[in-house]
Amino acid sequence: MVRKIKGSTGKYYAQLHADEELHEKKRVQDEKKRKEIMEYVTTFRSKASHASRVQSNIKRLEKMDKLDKLEEIRTLSFSFNYESFRAGQMMDVNDLTFSYNANVPYLISGLNFTVNRDDKICIVGKNGKGKTTLLKLLSGRLKPVSGSIKTHTAATPAYYEQANTADLDGELTVEEEISKGRAFIDKSRVRGICGAMMFSGDDAEKKVRVLSGGERSRVLLGKILVAPSNILFLDEPTHHLDIESCQAMMEAVRDFEGAALVVAHDEHFLNEVATKLIVFKNDRVFLYPGNYREFLDSVGWEDDENKPLPAKPQIVPSIAPQPAVPAPKKTIEQALTCPAAKGHSGKIARRARAEFVAMRSKILKPLEAKIKRLEEEIISSEARIAAVNEEILKASAKGSLGAIRRSEFSRELKELADNIDSCYSQLDTTMKTYDAEKRKYSD
Repeated sequence: MVRKIKGSTGKYYAQLHADEELHEKKRVQDEKKRKEIMEYVTTFRSKASHASRVQSNIKRLEKMDKLDKLEEIRTLSFSFNYESFRAGQMMDVNDLTFSYNANVPYLISGLNFTVNRDDKICIVGKNGKGKTTLLKLLSGRLKPVSGSIKTHTAATPAYYEQANTADLDGELTVEEEISKGRAFIDKSRVRGICGAMMFSGDDAEKKVRVLSGGERSRVLLGKILVAPSNILFLDEPTHHLDIESCQAMMEAVRDFEGAALVVAHDEHFLNEVATKLIVFKNDRVFLYPGNYREFLDSVGWEDDENKPLPAKPQIVPSIAPQPAVPAPKKTIEQALTCPAAKGHSGKIARRARAEFVAMRSKILKPLEAKIKRLEEEIISSEARIAAVNEEILKASAKGSLGAIRRSEFSRELKELADNIDSCYSQLDTTMKTYDAEKRKYSD
């Protein structure tokens, strides 16, 4: 295909860069979608009740085009700038309690732990439980309701949160933003950091306001690399990075001579980096004094269903009332052989069977409806992603893809991708529940 691009050579190269970025984003989205479908097929291939859905997903896989990865894609290579710290203990947290309205129920309650100078503590748990809030408390961005956080006077923190990009100055270039407030830093050092953050050459002269969300997050990481530190506070630092860059980030945190407190979900990162864990589980938060593999072996996530656990040191009981546990449902044999049915006429037995069928329908029908709704929502979101990508290609060909429109498209694509991820997660859980309930009423 031959394309004409009106304007200077600079605009031509900018357009090529935008096209390459779009290609890579679509390739990553397609690979993620392919992986999700394969996981679905693998999980439910042996289930006769899901045969039609499995075959439908296999056909979708066969129809999906596979984009090739662009050559010479740059990856991150970096290390944090360590400032010497001689004391043994960096931080002491005592009876930390917090909620946003300063009232019960508390998001965090009675948490106690210490941070030594070379600890790598990963904060783990389900989304929405308070992991980022804890990081803000520990870094001094929020004040606790009660308790104390004592930080050594020689501690020099560096804080990264992916949502913090609003603090960047949109009128500065990438190079200017990274070096801002560092009057005596060598220009070649700044340029080297820009290159490490994949802003080499003229890309370092880009205005921050035209950058995508992921690019802005890399600028924030660059600012941390410039600043000397001996304790890192990192909120999902690998979120906007590709596989190779995630590896580089993992190695940089692991090899950092100081302490690090990191909110993380990636199991490879957790296995390689964590020396201790702060765990949000069953509406409690506590310190686990071992690595992630040891945590899985001794505690694990299997019972993380907001149920109360036996009291343990540093584990805070939930204040919220627990839901009543429903009485176990009867199987068909129990329904037909219960005292009400034994020794009575076939009429009572038929009534018992009818009640059982009604009970089974009451449980399974809503699950079937939810499965259908989630599958339809996934198909709808995927269709919209394809349509948006087509709009971007058309606008790009016409040379009318400005920074604002690109930002709008990127935001919509991210929202759609997040929705698809959520739907697949719900679909997996719902189908497992459906299978379990169906077996219960078939036994």
